[in-house]
Amino acid sequence: MAIIDNLPAITTPASGDELPIERGTTVYKIDYNQLAAAILAQCATGVKGNAESSYRKGNVNLTPANLGAFGQSSLGAITNANNTSYYGSTFRPANECSNLPTSSAGVYYELVCMGTCQMAYQYSADGVYAVYSRYFSNNQWYPWVRIDAVNKDSWTELSNTTKGLTTTVKINSLVPRLARIRIRGTTSEALSTSSGYASLGTFTALASMMSTEYLVLTLLNSMIQGQVVVRTAGDVLIGYTRTISTGTGGDIASDTSLYVDFTLVGK
Repeated sequence: MAIIDNLPAITTPASGDELPIERGTTVYKIDYNQLAAAILAQCATGVKGNAESSYRKGNVNLTPANLGAFGQSSLGAITNANNTSYYGSTFRPANECSNLPTSSAGVYYELVCMGTCQMAYQYSADGVYAVYSRYFSNNQWYPWVRIDAVNKDSWTELSNTTKGLTTTVKINSLVPRLARIRIRGTTSEALSTSSGYASLGTFTALASMMSTEYLVLTLLNSMIQGQVVVRTAGDVLIGYTRTISTGTGGDIASDTSLYVDFTLVGK
């Protein structure tokens, strides 16, 4: 719509000085007040962010807080103890943050929020120098843990060998609810896994990490795909295997080598 389309079809001015306006072959007369109203009808009369209740005029500065986006004013809410609803990231000076590992001046954070998991990348003028993580479980946030400083002595390794397969579980005492699981070996017998599961052992240390069953669909070797399941009691099982080339289900034959690695994040 053009400005002229907002002008009233009149032949005499309402008040004030006359101004000729051509519309086709007809010349109309309109006053300046009517022209100003027609121009304003085509223009934005105010600006506001999604988080604001009223419009502003003039040279308007829209901040992340005005828009309802991540920013200084919302960062405290993001890191509050029971807030697990944020997904995204923000980059802020440490002295504007709350509930992060440090608030020292000259330090910056990139905070990555994934609901019940948060990562904090700590920066200085030299770049990233520390990475922290924390998890929400049992209605509480566990403390921030510096995961780039986790060393070999922090890991507890458990293993069980059955049916020719060795299952190794590595749990880090500094990172709650996180474990590495590895399956290696060559089956000493056939496993009935085409439509069921074969147990590889029970690791009671996993039970405290699990409130629901954990399932991952993965390659067991270059020719077989299947499921690895960790149950709430700490049982580790493999099953529902199929041959990749044909897509059909089948048991794991004796003398079959398996090679599996995955990371479990408990819930």
